[in-house]
Amino acid sequence: MLNRRNLRIKAMQALFAYYQSKQSDFEIAIQNIKDHFSPDPNSIEAADPDELKKNKTFALKTFEEYFISGKINNELPEILDVVQHEVKVYETSMNDDRRRFKDQMMHGIASIEKTYFSILQLMVAIVEMANGIKLPGNLSPVNLVKNLLIAKIKYDKNFQDVILNNKITWGDEMDIVKNWYSKYIKNNPELLDYLSLEKTDFGTDKEIVNHIMRQIIFKNETLQSYFEEKDLHWTENYTIVKSMVKKTIKDTEEKSELKL
Repeated sequence: MLNRRNLRIKAMQALFAYYQSKQSDFEIAIQNIKDHFSPDPNSIEAADPDELKKNKTFALKTFEEYFISGKINNELPEILDVVQHEVKVYETSMNDDRRRFKDQMMHGIASIEKTYFSILQLMVAIVEMANGIKLPGNLSPVNLVKNLLIAKIKYDKNFQDVILNNKITWGDEMDIVKNWYSKYIKNNPELLDYLSLEKTDFGTDKEIVNHIMRQIIFKNETLQSYFEEKDLHWTENYTIVKSMVKKTIKDTEEKSELKL
């Protein structure tokens, strides 16, 4: 699951985007005030340019002072109406932006967690179909099929609750998983060495899962393209999801629960 550090990263990204939008809306309001008190070449009756310039200066000063005092300190109707309108538009936009960036942040967090669980589930899916694929040198996939860490992932109650509640499954894409396994995993030298072992333990099981994750799932270009299609923010979420998976593998021990 997302730790405090990763949550802070997502919060800071949302705040940065919000303050950029805030500055942009402020500059738009300033420009609108300037435009309002600029000469209109299409006007039938030409306005006094000196009067426009004076009112523009007063209006801009009044608008900027509002953000210090919280009050509009000007009673001239021609200035008051313009400033009140721009303040209302600006504050409405800010409220909309706050909701929008908060929703985006929450959606981003949910998306990261869903991808994290999906990648853990991918290891389970790989094992489930490994029995049906011939390996080099007549090796048996038994070590991978009986991998203790993958079994711990598969049968962990909290993990199962999350994937069931969020409908996370590779069931409809097992052909893709089979293709990945056949092309990028089954002939991997480290995997072949692991499958050749007469006896494995939790340590060797963790090592091979970590290797497949680090060197194939998070590195192979074909898999990266797949995740990019599934998650528009994969490029920025990649590092966070990878660190979450790495931490789960590192922190989970043989006699402990799965460390989500």
